Amino acid sequence: MVRLFINSVWRYVPVDSLLPFLEGENAGVLSNTDSEFELSSALIEKAYAKSFGGYDVFSRLQPRENYLRDLTGAPVKKYSL
Repeated sequence: MVRLFINSVWRYVPVDSLLPFLEGENAGVLSNTDSEFELSSALIEKAYAKSFGGYDVFSRLQPRENYLRDLTGAPVKKYSL
């Protein structure tokens, strides 16, 4: 289970360890090692995509702040330097 803050509500999204492949290549995040701890980013990405109906959520034009808010539940403010 991955907990995400989707639409201002904490949700638990069930995921398995099977990762998507496209033309023989991993379609999501890849880690540099075979450690089970390095798999967490791919599973979080999978849960996020599942919450929004597929991996094309990452190609939609939306502010990056939305991802951070959905992952942490914390308010996010963008500053220009």
